[in-house]
Amino acid sequence: MRLALYLIFLFFCQAWCTVSNAIAGQSSPELLKRAHELSYYSEDYAPSNFFLHNEFVGISVDTLKEMWQYLGLPPEDIQVMHWSRGYRTLQNRRNSVLFTMTRTKEREEKFKWVGPIFTSTLILVAKRQNQYTVTQAEHLFSHRVVTLRNDVLEESLRGIGFPSRNLALVSDMKQALLMLRSDRVDMMMTSVHGFHHVLKQLRESRQKYQVVWQVERVGNYFA
Repeated sequence: MRLALYLIFLFFCQAWCTVSNAIAGQSSPELLKRAHELSYYSEDYAPSNFFLHNEFVGISVDTLKEMWQYLGLPPEDIQVMHWSRGYRTLQNRRNSVLFTMTRTKEREEKFKWVGPIFTSTLILVAKRQNQYTVTQAEHLFSHRVVTLRNDVLEESLRGIGFPSRNLALVSDMKQALLMLRSDRVDMMMTSVHGFHHVLKQLRESRQKYQVVWQVERVGNYFA
């Protein structure tokens, strides 16, 4: 595990440190010295990265912190912001790292990738009382669905041909669940772990909801 973290970190530095064209030929110690040039960005989205008792934790955060600790590097600041802002920052600012990012065909050539850290199952959830029966993706298209703006959740929905006219976009999962709970939408697009976390945040019973469609499984990375 320690060796794996070490190798991941070296690739991490090679991928994002763009100080000179010769960097790929430098030794590992020289690369590690450049680690401070990376800026880290993330969002509040469990289980990969989220606040717990005012501390930023999660699978991805813990992995990054262990890499720093093992290599004797001081912890760096992690700027937490809405996903859409973090995504724009990654595109426009050099030596930036955003996590946790799902690797998709649309994003493949835009970024360098380190991972996968873990995989997620993307699902559509509805109120159990509505008793929706979905046997093919097209059955979803007449329903109003809410999900995160500029997120892989939105990309996945559009990837199956979901019509924009029935798509509501928000900045966080709390907003999405509140819209579903108040019947402003019929379904919400989320991940299994993300949905469980937001239910706990809002003290909602899992029994009120059901998964109506599994869209896909994806890998999550540093980008």
